[in-house]
Amino acid sequence: MVQGPVAAAPRNLATQRLALALVVCAVAVILALESWQVWRSYQNAFASARNDVNNITLAVSQHANDAFKEANSLLLSIRDRLEDAPLAQLDRQRLYQLLSRQMTILPQLHGLFIYDRNGDWLVTDRSASPPRAKNADREYFKFHQQHAEDQLYIGAIINSRSTGEPIVPVSRRLNDAQGRFAGVILATIRLQYFVDYYERFQLDERGAITLALNDGTLVVRRPFRLEHVGISLAAGELFSQHVSQASKGITMAHALFDGQERLYAFEHLPGYPLVAIASLSRDSILASWRQDVLRSVTVVGILVVGMLIFGFSLLRQLRASVRNEAALRQAHDDLQVLTLEDSLTGLGNRRQFDTLLPMELARAQRNGQPLSLLMIDVDHFKAYNDHYGHPAGDRCLQAVAGVVASAARRPGDLAVRYGGEEMALLLPNCDELGAYRVACTVQERLEALDVIHATSPLGRLTVSLGFAVYRPAQDAPPQAASLLASADEALYAAKHAGRNRIHPPPASG
Repeated sequence: MVQGPVAAAPRNLATQRLALALVVCAVAVILALESWQVWRSYQNAFASARNDVNNITLAVSQHANDAFKEANSLLLSIRDRLEDAPLAQLDRQRLYQLLSRQMTILPQLHGLFIYDRNGDWLVTDRSASPPRAKNADREYFKFHQQHAEDQLYIGAIINSRSTGEPIVPVSRRLNDAQGRFAGVILATIRLQYFVDYYERFQLDERGAITLALNDGTLVVRRPFRLEHVGISLAAGELFSQHVSQASKGITMAHALFDGQERLYAFEHLPGYPLVAIASLSRDSILASWRQDVLRSVTVVGILVVGMLIFGFSLLRQLRASVRNEAALRQAHDDLQVLTLEDSLTGLGNRRQFDTLLPMELARAQRNGQPLSLLMIDVDHFKAYNDHYGHPAGDRCLQAVAGVVASAARRPGDLAVRYGGEEMALLLPNCDELGAYRVACTVQERLEALDVIHATSPLGRLTVSLGFAVYRPAQDAPPQAASLLASADEALYAAKHAGRNRIHPPPASG
């Protein structure tokens, strides 16, 4: 009659394992499918964002290209008219009317100007010029004065001397009949023209649109801040590692302004020294994805919890034997083993120490081999913590723990954090001399680290060490508490004697 339940126990165990395997497999499949779906939606979020920033960049690039192309075409057309006669013989009234008409055609224009070789205003689109108007000091004027090449010059943002408005100068050189420098023809484009256009795009609050010179000088940026105009972006990650290396591209980089990680698309304008850039912040790209993930996780979580409840209910119905209870206890014990390490230092913790010390004492008695216990205390640690702060105190304990762990060279040695700033080394098959040598090793290696301790009399980080040894041939049957008390007394003696020392000292001779 006893054999029935005994024979049923393996069957119950097999049934439980099968039921558990089915539940685990079902949960694993659901989690795998959901993880795949989350990853796909993550990839799709960035693919959509790449498409968005690329389209915005194309639009911004085309907008800027059209604005400067129209201005360049206008400058060439006006210059062709000017080359028919010397500048001294200009029909200024007729030119004024021409320039005024052009201003009504091109909305991006702020003004049109013709300067002679001295930088004096000859003709503008305005009915009157400012008194003593002279622009020989402008960078675009100096550029054309020093470069005979027939090329368009686009300069950094300047403030108009006629209206005070920020403008982008676009200019060409004028030559006389002998090919000598005769002046400059200038079209200025309103910075607000770009600001207004960029505001039409639907971007999140962290998105940005930028137009910059190829050297990294910022022309205009959304969000617009007047104080940002003209600053250099060349040192930023985007320009130094990407924009300066390719004609166009899409990349993740950290912004120079706010350090935000953004997805950037950039494109250099063909024929012009400008680059258009659009960006979306990583957080905004993932905002809707995170909401979807939260909803999916909630639904899947409810489903998984329901399946687990069902699975565990089934297991509870099948759980009826002592063997199953023993298995559960073993699983519990296995979980406890996982909690035997100190999270800060990586050494064993007090729980592991308390478990292994009686076992090592019993083994030492069986084998007739000595067992040494070395206690280590960081000198003046409270003062160190108060002076340098708790994060530095944690790093200090980690440094000492590394030294203590390195001194536990043999497989059977155990280094633990006993509590606070106190650590311990359990050294099987180690006598007084061996324990003293290990203690010296700890001191020497800590001294080599040379950790500064301004509030210590020695000016550096030190430890006090005390040890006790259990000798089976000489001592009474082992007791963990007595060995620990002896080691504590030795540590106290080392600290009482002035710290930074080992107790007991080595025997003479």
